[in-house]
Amino acid sequence: MRALPELLRPALVRAAAGFGVSVGDVEVLGRAAWAHGDAVSVRVVVGSAQEVFLWSGLADAGAVAVPKPLVLDACEWTEGLTFRAELVSRPGGDPVADALALPDSWWRALGSVLSVVASHPTDRVMISQAEIDRAVKYAYGHGARVEVEAWETANGNVRWPHLRQPTPALLDWDHWGQAPAGYDAATLWCDSLAEPELAAVVERNLPTTRTAKLAVLAKALRNDLADKVRRAAAERLLAE
Repeated sequence: MRALPELLRPALVRAAAGFGVSVGDVEVLGRAAWAHGDAVSVRVVVGSAQEVFLWSGLADAGAVAVPKPLVLDACEWTEGLTFRAELVSRPGGDPVADALALPDSWWRALGSVLSVVASHPTDRVMISQAEIDRAVKYAYGHGARVEVEAWETANGNVRWPHLRQPTPALLDWDHWGQAPAGYDAATLWCDSLAEPELAAVVERNLPTTRTAKLAVLAKALRNDLADKVRRAAAERLLAE
């Protein structure tokens, strides 16, 4: 099979032409490619038919009434593998350059955004109890257990690169769905742990739970067991 960049770049150029838009350089990351225009972006993903279905998260999130990109058009085709192309609006605002300088109004707005997401009904599953169990055993040992008692809808990837200011838009919706209550706040807290002052600000402004924190940390440690900062945070929580 040809290398993914060799498949994705021409597929994206063809999709952009089909959507009738002009875009800039093509960026390839894993099984996805992006290119950006002035007001829109084009994304193409490639995989099996089942995998591409899982990547329709942004389109499925259309009814979630929060600031985010919107899918304006989409198409799929098969050439051995399945391709999905999306024409996506670009939300206004800028990347968060200095999170510690964000005003209280931004934090209140983000809290409201996460509350809207949490209350949105969906059959999608961001992470299940079984997936949490596997991550917990891998990260904390076979004797550890994190039992989720309360579930809600989560964006699932509320991290600093995926947020905007002055309006806190949520950019990444690939895997949103049901998760432990407080999961999004715990994700941003986990993403901030390398800066203790910032982690404290997140914790002060976005309420979460011990369960959500342990679930998020277990998932992070499953990807990098040598992460000393997150390991220390998990050990403190497990000792409570």
